[in-house]
Order: sequence, then structure tokens, then C-alpha cells
Amino acid sequence: MAFLAFASLWASHARTYREMGWDFTMFYVASHLPAGQLYNRTAYLETAERLLGGSEVKYFPPYIRLAIFALPLRPLGWFSYKNAFLIWTAIQFGCYLASLFLLRSIYPFPPEALLGWALFYPSMHGIWQGHDESALLLLVVVAFFLLKSGREKLAGVLFALCAYKFNLFVLIPLYLLIRRQWQALGYGIGTTAILVGVSFSLQSPRTYFDYLKRVPEMSINFDPASITSLRGLTLGHPWLYGVTVVAVVLLALWAISVTDETSGFAIAITGSLLIAYYTFYYDLTLLAIPIMVILAKGGRWSRIAPLTLLVGVPLWFGPPRYMAILVVALLGGLVCLAPSGPDAKESS
Repeated sequence: MAFLAFASLWASHARTYREMGWDFTMFYVASHLPAGQLYNRTAYLETAERLLGGSEVKYFPPYIRLAIFALPLRPLGWFSYKNAFLIWTAIQFGCYLASLFLLRSIYPFPPEALLGWALFYPSMHGIWQGHDESALLLLVVVAFFLLKSGREKLAGVLFALCAYKFNLFVLIPLYLLIRRQWQALGYGIGTTAILVGVSFSLQSPRTYFDYLKRVPEMSINFDPASITSLRGLTLGHPWLYGVTVVAVVLLALWAISVTDETSGFAIAITGSLLIAYYTFYYDLTLLAIPIMVILAKGGRWSRIAPLTLLVGVPLWFGPPRYMAILVVALLGGLVCLAPSGPDAKESS
């Protein structure tokens, strides 16, 4: 009940927040468009104006997922925009809760700790801004839960669905490779190939990638300085971004190879978020996994970064590079745990 009470504060904030539902329009408009027109900006805007022209919604961000992932959005088109948004936020909130309880089955924590998760800015604020990262968090948590349970084939299929936002999971295939999870890796690669193949049969690869290049010009207030990965931290120094990406990848791969399964997975998630070319505050919802790991296994000092990310709400209103620095510290804390992984030898 206390968790719900804290969470309701975000709902109160959302009522006066001028960007409430800011990015939900991309999903709502996509639910009305044929798959072949998802990346036709003219058709997209015409549909948006037809659906929302008389409303207060004036911003229509581009739909940038693979075409096949627009198909499950069709039911949103059965409802008015307002009702569809309420359904969307309820689903995202439910996914966030389900993720926390499933993570708790892996990393037990006292019930009162849920209060901290009610303050987790990327997820709670992202939900009301219309994002979908809470559903993505549940997807990857369920996939990992299945992997730990020995159901590699199904886990691989679910990991493949993470191609929904492929830029956030670059290290996951390498994690499966290092951990010798051959069935998960094989089924993941196979399912990803099917998803990509179907998507590109609906819309050509050239059209899709040309569309991605135009995303900054189609987005309002798009600022590279708002990127919360190493790219944002090294802005203006592309060579430094390249060097730090290589360093993080090498460090993460070493740590994955010497630590236990769960810590290694947290390292893969954190490293992927750090090296991603595009990562924004709401994408850091996925940090729920590494935060949970360090709170469960880390020492006093290693918990500073995850606790700050979890309950330091005012910091999220500062420069995004501060968050990138905390994510680097989070990865450092995970790597420090690596040599002491209890089942590292058995599962390597």
C-alpha cells in the first residue's frame, strides 16, 4: 500500500506535467497505420492530424521500432487517445511491478524496500511520459528467469524480442556465448533473424535505416547532450567515445567470464547501456537489474551509486552526464564483485 501511495505522487505530478504522454503518440499513431507506411513521414503526420488534430497533442515523435513490433499495437486503435493512454500506463505500471516481484524472487529484499522503487525516476516518470521501457524490463527479466531455470530455448526466444530496442542489449549475445548457453544463443539468433526478415519484408531495410538517420530532425528538443551513455559523457570527443567503448566491452567480457551467472547478466545490461549510441533517461529503467544485484550482494561503499540512482530524484533534473557517471560507478561496483562470484567456477 505504501508503494502505491508513493507511486500515486507521480500521477499527481503527471496531471500538471505539460509533456504527459509526450511519446505515447508514436505508439497510438502506429496502431492506425499499415506496416508499409510506418516510415512514411507524410502518411504518419496525416494520420496523426486526423486522429489528434483537434486535441492538445501537438507533437508526433517518429515510430522507430522494427515494423513487426507495430502489429501488437493494433488494439490501441480500438480506443480513443485518452483511453488508450490510460490503458498503456496501466500496462506499463503492471509490468514494472511484475518485474520487481520477479527480481525479488532472485534477489530477496525486505518489502519496505519497495518504497525506494516507487521513487525510481526512469521508470515512474517514463511511464507517465508514455514510454515502454517497463514492458521491456519485464521481458528481459522473464527471459533471464527462464535462463536460470534451465529453459534455454524459450529464454532465447524472449531475448530475441529485445530486438525491439536492439541498441540497449548489444552485450547479451556475448554474455550467452561466454556462459556457453548455446541453446539460448541459437534460438535467440534464429528468432531475431525471423523478426528482422519479416520486418524488412514489410518495409525495405534502406527505407528503415534512412528513416533512422532522420530521427533527430523529426524530434523536438533532440539534444545529444541528453544522452545518458558514454557518448553523452564524451560529447565532442568521438575518439574518446570509441576508446571508452572498447575499454568497457573488454572489462565487461572479462568480468562476465569470471563471475556468477546473475552478476554477469547485470554487467552485460549495464555495459550495454553505457556503450549504446542512443540511451536516454527512460532507458535506464533497465538498471533495476544491476541495482538489485549490488543492493543484494555489494558492500557499503558499492551501494552508494545504486542508491543514488534509485532515490536521488532531484539529480535526474540535472545534466544527464551526471547519470552516466553514476552508471559507470555502478559498472565498477559490479566488476568489483566479479572475482567473488560464488558459482563462477561451476558455471563457467
